[in-house]
Amino acid sequence: MSSGQGTIKRFLSEGRSLLRRRALPGDLKNRALSRLQETRSVFVHVPKCGGKTVINDLYNLQANEGFGHAGIAFYQAILGPKRFDEFFKFAIVRDPLDRCRSGFYFLKSGGFGTQEDLAAAETFSEHSFVSFVLDGQLEQVVDEHIIFKPQTNFITDVQGEIAVDRILRFQNFETEFQQVLKNLGQPNTVSHLNKTKGTRVTPTDEDVCQKLKLVYAKDYEKLGDYFDQHLQ
Repeated sequence: MSSGQGTIKRFLSEGRSLLRRRALPGDLKNRALSRLQETRSVFVHVPKCGGKTVINDLYNLQANEGFGHAGIAFYQAILGPKRFDEFFKFAIVRDPLDRCRSGFYFLKSGGFGTQEDLAAAETFSEHSFVSFVLDGQLEQVVDEHIIFKPQTNFITDVQGEIAVDRILRFQNFETEFQQVLKNLGQPNTVSHLNKTKGTRVTPTDEDVCQKLKLVYAKDYEKLGDYFDQHLQ
């Protein structure tokens, strides 16, 4: 797929997501929006990066009461340019190897419980994470399933530039998130939610590392300084 086709596909997907979120029940949408306004903050929830903890601890919401895995374009639309510029915007990023591995085991165990995810779980039942990556299945779903989409898709603007004020490192999440809570004047007790089990892929899996560097090239290019150094 060419970069132009990828860009078109991304914005079509974001457009569909925006329409779904605008159709949220009024009371739910208003509650989530009010918490953004009260804290004057926007958390961009990149899938499989510990976001449920942020939604719970900062916004006092369950994950399904927020705006899901909305990207920058959604928050620009729902807040308007003035508030979007004024609010503190942040996200958590994670080394693509560990994030992809977490997503694989999450989907293999049934994912979000949708018909599509349950079908994928059955398809992946005979695969290890290594075979999932090296046999080309990751490349088949990376543009289709939200948990495998590149992290830059969520936090960059239409020019492809990072559009959040601060990026937290998943591997140092508790310390960095506590600082965010303190800066926002919120209680800084951090809970830990939604940990996915699975065998960690080590740096010795060189073929897997190299394949992921190709699939997630933009993430490594723009966010590489935030990832675990031993996986670079």
